Amino acid sequence: MKVLEKDIEYKKPDHLSDLIFQHHSPKKLNIISPQKYSTIFDDRSDNMDLTDVLQYIKERIDEEEKYKNILNDNSKNSFIYATIVGFNKMESAQDYPGFTYYFKLDDSQMNECLFGVIDSKKVLVPIQKGIDSLTKCLLYWNESKDKLKVGKDELLGIIEPRIEVVLPISVKPFAMVPEIEMR
Repeated sequence: MKVLEKDIEYKKPDHLSDLIFQHHSPKKLNIISPQKYSTIFDDRSDNMDLTDVLQYIKERIDEEEKYKNILNDNSKNSFIYATIVGFNKMESAQDYPGFTYYFKLDDSQMNECLFGVIDSKKVLVPIQKGIDSLTKCLLYWNESKDKLKVGKDELLGIIEPRIEVVLPISVKPFAMVPEIEMR
C-alpha cells in the first residue's frame, strides 16, 4: 500500500470506475472489513463512557437494520462507512488524527453497496443500493453542494455533508495517509 503525505486531490471522474473512496480509521489496516458489534463496542470504549457507547451501539444496530433489510443481509456484522474524494466536506487527512485509506470499487462491488447524501445528519438522498443510487447521489451533490450544512450529534460530534457509502464487503486500500504520530 502506498503511503501518502497528504490527501488525494479530487479530479473530475470520467467514469464511475475513476471514483476514489476514502475511509477514516483509528487503526492500521491492510484490508478494511465489516466488524462485529462487540469489536466496535471495545474500540469505542477507549474514548467514550459506557452509557454513551451503549447508546451508540444501539443506535447503530437500529440504523443498520434498515440497511440489512435493503441488502437482505443476515450477518451479525456492522458495515464499513466511507465517502468519495471530492464528494464530501469532511476533514482532510492531515486534520484527522488516525489513518485515512483510499480504495476503488468496480461495478459489481458498487452494486453491492449503499449510497445516500447526508447533510447535518439528515438524509437528503435516501440510502439505496447500487450504481443507480450512486449516480443519483453524484447528481444531487453536484447541484446542491454549496447549500449543504454541517450538523452536530451529541455522541458523534460534527456531522459533515457527504455522499455516504455503506459497504457490506471487504476492500483492499491502495493508499493511505498514516496517523498523525507517523507523519
